[in-house]
Parts: sequence; structure tokens; C-alpha cells
Amino acid sequence: MKVLKPEKIIFSLLTSFLGLMLSLFVNRGYFIIDSIVGSEYMNIMSSNNFQNFGRLGHRILTPMLAKMFNDIFIFNIVILAFLIFYITYNFYEKYDKVTLVLLVFSITTTQVVLFTLNFAYYPDPLTILLAVIAMFNLEKNSIFIFTGFLILINNEIGLFVLLFLVLVSKDLAKKIKIFFLIVLLYLSYRYLINLLVINEASGIATYLNELLNFELNFYMIFGIFTGLKFLTIFLLSSKKQATLLVFFIFYILIPLNMAVDYTRYGTLLIIMILWVLYNDYFLYKKNIKVIALIVVILNIVTPKYYIWDDQITYLRDSKLHFLDITGKSFEDRGISD
Repeated sequence: MKVLKPEKIIFSLLTSFLGLMLSLFVNRGYFIIDSIVGSEYMNIMSSNNFQNFGRLGHRILTPMLAKMFNDIFIFNIVILAFLIFYITYNFYEKYDKVTLVLLVFSITTTQVVLFTLNFAYYPDPLTILLAVIAMFNLEKNSIFIFTGFLILINNEIGLFVLLFLVLVSKDLAKKIKIFFLIVLLYLSYRYLINLLVINEASGIATYLNELLNFELNFYMIFGIFTGLKFLTIFLLSSKKQATLLVFFIFYILIPLNMAVDYTRYGTLLIIMILWVLYNDYFLYKKNIKVIALIVVILNIVTPKYYIWDDQITYLRDSKLHFLDITGKSFEDRGISD
């Protein structure tokens, strides 16, 4: 039985708090943007009748758990805080304290956290947290099955995050069987929930039909970058580039082709970066402290892009973001301070 170390817990708590404070600073506080999708999750939370859950009524986990706070935004902030704590806690022995703080800050200055400070009511924080739990317990099959199923009933896009974890597991053959078991459990769940919720507009067939209209464009690639910002340096400098590249291409061809919310779904690939860092697959570990600091700085001084389809939106922009890689100045972006 592992002994809990008070200094480890205190350090992880303090780091997660500072990480969230940095997120609020970079985002200039929080400013909740109304969205149709966000309102649909709020509707699920406030409804007492399954039939009124709407087209996303099968994604019940975040709205149902958020009832504890009567607000999805507050629930998501709690989840993000625990996510940062959980990452810090599990990385505690792998990196010195300064490096670990910088690595955590390199995450909290990206849309992995910032997205929720702008689009408050999405289920993504819980999807990411469950995926991270699954990653840290990758070889514990019972935990992987349980968290995998929860990921899918929170948002089925998590299927592709699970697939990545399966592909990088030690026992691929066994994990593939477990993966199909999770999918079977989810399909059974979807069959049952569809008897209660009228949601044909967001059925599985809808996503499959989108694949027929395939196109590869700049916004897909840029959308993934905007979700992760300069954390992508850790992917480009990995010892497992072939594995990451294959999955990266697959992710663009399949899930991103089924949706146009490119920045948002780009944030889910944080699991790839955590996997690289946790398993010591980063090529330049001797210089990781300096590299992490550079990543944090670059994340802060570049705009908070949000890519939806072919639209680039600058979220909570300010003159702090003086390095726009699209080549625009603050004035060119047409935004008032």
C-alpha cells in the first residue's frame, strides 16, 4: 500500500491553484460565450424528463453530475482543478519541482483549460480527466473499462482518445478486445437511451455520413495547433514520432472530418503529450526546463485562437498577444482593447 506524502499533496494542490490563476490571467478572467451546444447541456441538467433532453441527451454524465452544483461551469472548474492536481500528483516523482510547475503551466495556458473559461458548459473537462485517469491506469483493465465507458457516455468523441491509449498499451491484442467490449457496452447504452431520448439529429449514422464529405484543409491542422498551442513541441520532439504521426493522421481523417469544432477537439490530444512526458519519450529531457519555459511564454504571447470550420475567432484578445503566427497585428485583428 502506497503511503500518502503530505508534501506531495500540498505541492500538487498549490501547483493546481497557481495553474488555474495563470489561466485566468492569460484569459483576462472568464467571459462566458453563449452557444447553442452549451445551452443543450444546460437543458439536460435542468430537465427532469428524458424526452426533453434534446439531441445531445445521450451525453448525460457532465450534466447529471453538475446537478451537485446546479451549474455546469462551476462543476467544470472543479473538474479542471482536479485534473491539474491529478497530473501534478502523478508526475511528482518524474520531474524536479520547477520543471513540473512549468510543464503544468504549459498546459494551463492552452485551450485545454482556457476553452472552459470562454465556453463554460461543454463536457470536455470531464472527458479529458477520465482519459488521463485511464492513461495512468492503462494496464489496470477494470479501471480502463470503467473509465472508458464513462468517457463515451460523457462524449462519444472520447472513443478516439481511448483508441490512442489502446494502440500504445503494452498488450495490444488484449487491449483491443477490451476496447471492443467498451464499444459494445456503449452501443448497448445508446440503444437504451435512444428509447427514452428523441435525438435522431445526433445519431451515430449522422457522423458516419459526414465521412462521405471528406476534405483536408488548413483549418484542421491549425485547429489542432490552437487547441494545444506550443505543447506540440513535445510531440514533434518525441522518440515515438512514427506512432504519434500515424494516430495524428488518423485523427484528422476520421474524427475531425466528422466535426468542425477543430480547436475544441484538438484539446483532447493533450493525452498524447502527457503520454510522451510520462513515459520519458521526449528527446531533449536534459533541456526540458528551458523548453517548458519557452512553451509557457509562447503560449501566453500568442492569441487565443478558436477555430470552427473556416472561421478564426480571437478569444478575449489583448495586446499581450503580440505574436500572431497568422501575421496579423492587434489592430489588424480589429479588436478593441
